[in-house]
Amino acid sequence: MPTLDEQIAIAEERVEDGRRIVANQRERIASGKVANEAQAQELLEHFEQALAIFESDLKRLLDQRNSN
Repeated sequence: MPTLDEQIAIAEERVEDGRRIVANQRERIASGKVANEAQAQELLEHFEQALAIFESDLKRLLDQRNSN
């Protein structure tokens, strides 16, 4: 089992990756470089939901570290 600091580092990477993916998808939609805008928007919503989970997990881990 990874240490708390290792878990935080992993969570930070996931948040960073998630933010990049969301930003890229938003840019693709805004630029019109998508074959199906409705599907692209739906995919963006899934990415945003995953990012929210990653951010929540990171917050939980940071709160856990700060409470010790």
